[in-house]
This record gives sequence, C-alpha cells and structure tokens, in this order.
Amino acid sequence: LTRPGQPLHSLPEDFALTGTDVPRLAQEPDARALPPEVMEQLTSHLQLFDGWTSPEVRAGVELIIDTGRRPNEIASLRYDCLDRDGDGKPVLVYDNYKANQMGRRLPISEATATIITHQQARVRSCFPGTPVTGLPLLPAGRQHKAGIRPITGGSLGYRHRQWLERLPPIMIRSAKEAGGGRASETVPFDRS
Repeated sequence: LTRPGQPLHSLPEDFALTGTDVPRLAQEPDARALPPEVMEQLTSHLQLFDGWTSPEVRAGVELIIDTGRRPNEIASLRYDCLDRDGDGKPVLVYDNYKANQMGRRLPISEATATIITHQQARVRSCFPGTPVTGLPLLPAGRQHKAGIRPITGGSLGYRHRQWLERLPPIMIRSAKEAGGGRASETVPFDRS
C-alpha cells in the first residue's frame, strides 16, 4: 500500500497500524434503558405491591429495577448473594445462565444492598431451621417448610407485568415543533 498511487504512498515501508492506534467509537447509549423520569415514576409506585403480593416478589422486582438483571437471574439468587469488594463496596453475586457465566460479580448501591439484607432477614425468620447454604434469597412460599425452592423467573416476570398493568399512566415530556420554535407537552409513555 506504500507504492505510488496506493493509499499509503507517502509513508515509509515499515509503517504499521495496529488495533491500539485506532480510536474507539463512542459507545451508543443503551436503547433499552428507560428515561430517568420514567424510572422515577415507576419506583414511586412500588408501594402498590404491599398487600397485593409477597415481599419476595416486591424485593425481586426492586432488584430487577436496580440491577437490570433478568427475572431468571434474580429469581435464582442464593441467600448469600451479597458480598463486598476489596474497598468494602457491595457486590451482587449472580449466575448469568444465558451466557453460561456463573458467579458473576456486579457492583451495586448501598440501597440495593439494603433490599438484599432486609430480604435475608425475612427469609431467615421464616426458615430458621434451614441452613443458609440451602436457602434462596427469594423462596417460593411459606408452604414449603424448608424454604429451599426459589420462586421462578416466569412467576417473577408475570407478577412484574401485573404490577405494571396496575400503574396509572406514566407520563413523559415530549418535545415537538410549535410555530417555529420547540414546545414540550406531557404524553403517556408507551409501556410495551
């Protein structure tokens, strides 16, 4: 390519371009991420779970919201899924079955760690005779005396969808052209 008429004509023959010489493209924001104003409205309605379904489902949905993990990954969390890194920051230890990556470590906020510790206390009080090594974070129900069966991802996802259907309309500001300028209006957010 350094010969006359070629794209690198004026460069010396020992010129080399490696992958580290090429700047990376800016990462596109995740198109699946919900706008912050939608997330605020969703989290403000978590109390709709109270009295309607189990504390395990509410904790599971809160963990889905906070971590972005799939319902199956949250439903299969073990009792001891909370760990700390070298700096003492909370880390969620989970299994990513879809990618066959077990024991993944995801940094989480202290607020998310508090959801986990409260759920651990609830599980421990419901199943005091079961060793923690056999307990899931989100047991299927109290009718299972040992509490060793976790809720299913399908059940957690179903309850999550039911909760979303119970919510009042989620509103979002939408910019539109108005008489040569830009105006905004509040419109319902598409829940699908």
